[in-house]
This record gives sequence, C-alpha cells and structure tokens, in this order.
Amino acid sequence: MELILYISVFLVGFYMISKAADYFVDEAANIGTKHGMSKLMIGLTIVAIGTSLPEMITSLGAILFTPNYSEFIIGTTLGSNITNILLAFGLFLIIAKKFTIKKDELFNIIALIGTSIVFIIFILFGFVSYVAIALVIFYTYYILYQKKYQKLEIEEIEEKYVDKTKHSSKKSYIIIALSFIGLFIGAKLTILGIENIGSILSIPSAYLNLVVVSIATSLPEIGVTIASAKRKEYLMAIGNIVGTNIMNVCLIIGTSGFFGNYLVQTDLYLSSIVIFSIATLLFSFLIYRKKFTPVFGYIFIILYVLYVLMIFT
Repeated sequence: MELILYISVFLVGFYMISKAADYFVDEAANIGTKHGMSKLMIGLTIVAIGTSLPEMITSLGAILFTPNYSEFIIGTTLGSNITNILLAFGLFLIIAKKFTIKKDELFNIIALIGTSIVFIIFILFGFVSYVAIALVIFYTYYILYQKKYQKLEIEEIEEKYVDKTKHSSKKSYIIIALSFIGLFIGAKLTILGIENIGSILSIPSAYLNLVVVSIATSLPEIGVTIASAKRKEYLMAIGNIVGTNIMNVCLIIGTSGFFGNYLVQTDLYLSSIVIFSIATLLFSFLIYRKKFTPVFGYIFIILYVLYVLMIFT
C-alpha cells in the first residue's frame, strides 16, 4: 500500500507540473503578444523554456526540497537527453520512414556535441561555478544565432503557440502566479514520491530519475516528434530534439549551478554516460549525413531498451 501511495504522489505531482507549465506558456505568450513581443522571440524564449519546464522545475525544486538534489538534477537532465534521442527520435524515424533533408545543420551539431561534452566532463570531474555562467552565456548566443539565421522557420513552427488566450494581461499575470505555485507544489510531490519509491524498492533516486522521471518529462518531446513524423515536418522534429537537449544542459545545469553545490557520485552515471555519448554521436552523424532511415530508429529503440535493462539489473 505504501508503494502505491507514493507512486500516486509522484503521478499527481508530475501531472500538476505538466498542467501548470501549459498554463504558464499560454499566458506568458499572451502577455508577450500584448506587449508587442514578436512571435519569433516568443517561440525562442517563452515557448522554448516552457516546453522544458517539467525538467527545470523538477531539477530546481530538488535544491529546495531534498539534500540529494544532485541526483535529481543530473539524473533528470542526463536521462531526458538520452530519452529524447533514443526513444523520441527513434520512434520518429520508424514512423517517418526514409527521408532526407537539404539544410546544413553544422552549427547545431557542434552546439549539441559541445554542450554534451561539457556535461560529461562535469559529471566525471565535478562542477565549478564559472561553468554555470558559461553555459547560460552560450545559450544566449545560441538563441541570438537562431533568431538571425532561422527566423522564418522558427516563426512558422511557433506561430501556433501564440494568441491562444484573449483575456486581459491582468488575468494572465494572476494565472502565471498560480502556475508557479502549482509548479513548485508539483515538484515537491514528484520529489517526495521518487525518494520514497526508491527507498521502498532499494533503488537509488538517480536511477529512477534517469528512466522514470526522464520518460515523464520527455513526453512533450515524444508527442511533438510523433506528430511531426505524421505531418512530414522533419526539420521540426530534428530541431525539437537538438534544441531541447542543448537547453537541458545550458539552462538546467547552468541555472541550478547558481543555487547549489553539486556532489556528484560519478559511478552511478558511468553506464549512462556511455549510452549518452553513443546516442549523441549517432544522432549527430545522421544530421550531418542528412539521410534518415527506419533502420536507425530500430537501433535507437533497441539501445534504449538495453539501457533501461542495464540500469535496473
């Protein structure tokens, strides 16, 4: 009964985070529109950050609600990035079948591999404060680059997120305030659930974050990539995975570095680092190659299944 109780607490907490994040994005976009903010910048900032709010709130909330916050932050970020590539993009490749892209994505490849290397070094050798500053600065540069070189594409992708609400800015501010309360209550419940589930099952919280929480927080990316496959919006799916993985490292690891001191138990993450490296390099190779087939989708899914089995056995 106790296990069922804490599983329910986790599910309720994560549901609260997801719904509160949706409200936050809609109302923030509404305020941005009313104050003359372009659709492009709404997409690059409000929507982009909003889609990663579940990961960010779970991670940052851990600093407030548990002394073992390093396990939550690293586990959620690392597990989410693995899940985005192997599970979300693997499913996308299987559904999308064979396709090619014409656009050169070299900058995104370099940014993805570069931030991934920084993340791996951080896990292996520890975290220093200036890394947090560097990650946040780099992400600012990344946003400005996207604004300059991918304006039309981003506007087209993100246009559906704006003008969803028609009420006053005052009401939007109230809803945003309530959303923040919901986000942190949800984070508290999610962390409470995971810690107690791990205690009951004698499983480190890091492992549960690497798989269970990561799948939950990656559901938006999985939904977007599957929908993109059905609509044949290939660049949208690729951009979603690349952007989310870069954002997870830069904003979650970067911003949390300003508020806490990491104590990394490196041995918990060695197998995950290997899988993460393989997944990132394979994904980057496919983007550089510009040719995609379902074969790689099945390879990604098989790797993910092996990874989950490796974590829990």
